[in-house]
Amino acid sequence: MDFVVGEGATVWSQTAGKWIDAVVLEKSQTNRVVQTAPGAPPIAITAGSILLSYGEGGALRKWMDPAHFGTYVLQVPPPGPTGVVGDEHPPPTFSSTKRSVRLPNAVADAQREQQAGGDSVRAPVLHCSKGHVMFAKVAREILNVVRASWTSTCDACDQPMNIHADAFYRCRACNIAFCMDCVHERLQRTGLNTPGDEDPLLEVMAGDIFFFGPDHWGIHHTVLSRGSMSTTHLDMVELLEVPPGAEVFQCPTIESTRSSRGKDTEWYPATTYFQRVDGETLVVADLGIGSKELQVADPPVPLKVLLHPLRDGRFNLQAFRQAVDEGSETADQYGRRQAVRAWLAQALNHGVPEIIAAEAFPDVESRAGLLEDLHECWEQKPICSALCIKVWQMYFENMGRSAGRLDEAIQQIIRWMPVYSDRTTPRPLLQALTARGWVLHQL
Repeated sequence: MDFVVGEGATVWSQTAGKWIDAVVLEKSQTNRVVQTAPGAPPIAITAGSILLSYGEGGALRKWMDPAHFGTYVLQVPPPGPTGVVGDEHPPPTFSSTKRSVRLPNAVADAQREQQAGGDSVRAPVLHCSKGHVMFAKVAREILNVVRASWTSTCDACDQPMNIHADAFYRCRACNIAFCMDCVHERLQRTGLNTPGDEDPLLEVMAGDIFFFGPDHWGIHHTVLSRGSMSTTHLDMVELLEVPPGAEVFQCPTIESTRSSRGKDTEWYPATTYFQRVDGETLVVADLGIGSKELQVADPPVPLKVLLHPLRDGRFNLQAFRQAVDEGSETADQYGRRQAVRAWLAQALNHGVPEIIAAEAFPDVESRAGLLEDLHECWEQKPICSALCIKVWQMYFENMGRSAGRLDEAIQQIIRWMPVYSDRTTPRPLLQALTARGWVLHQL
């Protein structure tokens, strides 16, 4: 979808809760910084962004990023046989707001690039040929009731995909999907420093998120990495009885699960063991901290890993470990009912993740209210994905408080972990994060 200057459009108004007629006033040909009003902070806009005029008398202005084309701004369809424009568009799928937005949304569009003094490093986000942001999906879900396996062929290379185990990247606007090989080949062509280009398994570090599965129900389980991946000592390799020629690795992890808990916490900190044979990596066992009993996976579990984008010097390992420790100290038991409620919430939203939209929190006051809401979400009984979300959001909050820049920390949450911990299951978490620069690898 593309727009030209002078063209009519329709734009979604968060404040009015409806679509409003608009006109394209300007189209940016380059990445640049603009000031939308006297005294207003400058905002960064990307090449291809359009400036819209809308509202009564065209008094309101809003810059729209190409990533929003087809979602928050649409082209006006041509008149039908009767001269009447087509049916009214349904609202876009995004999170409902809890407070009104009083200002134009131009500042909100730039907040994705302004976290903590500006996001100077481009995140490796995959775009389709029309400029839409693509996101990762797991190919199979519980009982196939809500099926992400809507396609079995890659639209880039025409090769079949295993709909029972594979992940893929999708463009919802264009209704296309790319297999993981094509995804990483395209990301490398962009010139971005994509994590995991050499060996994604050995690049695992604290903060990355493992996706174990799918199991026989089609469920993926999320586990948070607490440190780096390393090779396993020989005694453990012999104990695991892995196939001849297998490489064995280990990584400190923490998870929330129904079957296991830690010695002093409801969360389960452990060392997780992986085997790699002929290029395929599987989860084979874990050993809880303080435990003398190795828990062996029978059979071994397939594995994917989601690498976070803050691995270029912006990540503070000590602060992250502090967030893990604080979360462990206050952890509650795994919430089976909470898992059902979160799954139903996603099903009712047709599988679209409920995103914390920057435009819904345009000022310091509204963002402070958001942080209070997140604290309430953290108090709910956790599911596996909730642990990963809570730790990352606590990490940003702790970093902001220690530096005296709490509002910037909340903006970091909106930029990098913009979901609610009590209503986001693993698959929507994957969708939300891969659209923001996290990179998925199927190992």
